Amino acid sequence: MATTNHERVNKAMELLRSGLAPFVRREVMAKAKVGVVRMETIHRFADDPKLADKPIDDWDAAALLKLMWDTWNDVFRDTLGFTAGDALRELLQTYGPCLILIDEWVSYARQLHDGSDLPGGSFETQTTFAQTLGDFDADTRWALAWFEQHGFEDGEYGDAETLSKAKNTTVLSLETIGVLQSKGGKVRLLIPLALSPEWDPRAAGLVSAWLTVHHLIRVHDAGGEQAAAALVRKLGSVAETARELAYRLYAIAERTKRAREALWYNALVQSWPEIARLAREERAEQATLLAPADAPD
Repeated sequence: MATTNHERVNKAMELLRSGLAPFVRREVMAKAKVGVVRMETIHRFADDPKLADKPIDDWDAAALLKLMWDTWNDVFRDTLGFTAGDALRELLQTYGPCLILIDEWVSYARQLHDGSDLPGGSFETQTTFAQTLGDFDADTRWALAWFEQHGFEDGEYGDAETLSKAKNTTVLSLETIGVLQSKGGKVRLLIPLALSPEWDPRAAGLVSAWLTVHHLIRVHDAGGEQAAAALVRKLGSVAETARELAYRLYAIAERTKRAREALWYNALVQSWPEIARLAREERAEQATLLAPADAPD
């Protein structure tokens, strides 16, 4: 009988897990013994509380990679070298969209399994490896996990509160900045059209990548690429983070069969090259206008 893709993915993930687990456990335990890193700190790295009570040998591949990433400087740098972490970051920056799509596909493949019979442990973690490499803010990490589970539909307040603690944010702060609406024991993410047209990233302080993407969708839908470019110019370097998030959200929307949302994110992704070009032109024109005039002879 031919091997199915389902079986190939399972085998590949188990081979990766079985190779990493003893090495990760050995290195972590060695550093824990000399007080470099505490075990309770290690367990807090796992967003899924189901991992907290499992020995490292039973963690799945995604959790092991996440642990390596988050403890690189304290635990793994001396053994594996000073540049591996930088290499991973460079890989994500250069090939981010492709890595995110592949990672989301693997996450989807995991859902085909019954986690209870997996030798490598449960595949129920909410965070994929690509997500752990992203530099997203806490509010965006919360919104990503909530979106994957609920989209823009209602969810229970208690679930939102529990997730907010894992992501180091609060439901109140998420509501205050305009990410969600909380009412009658229910919580839902705000769709782009429900966001305030008065939002100004320069006055917002620390800008959430989630809000940035969805305000860009709102502006792009209302005023096209020129209007979106004007917002990108205000965003500065934050805009690049928004682009990465838009790719990821499109992949999630496709995988979870949310057609409306997939159209939103795909439209922004497809228009991004032109939006970025217009934003650069606007910056150049502004710089020319602000340049001092040549002094007279």
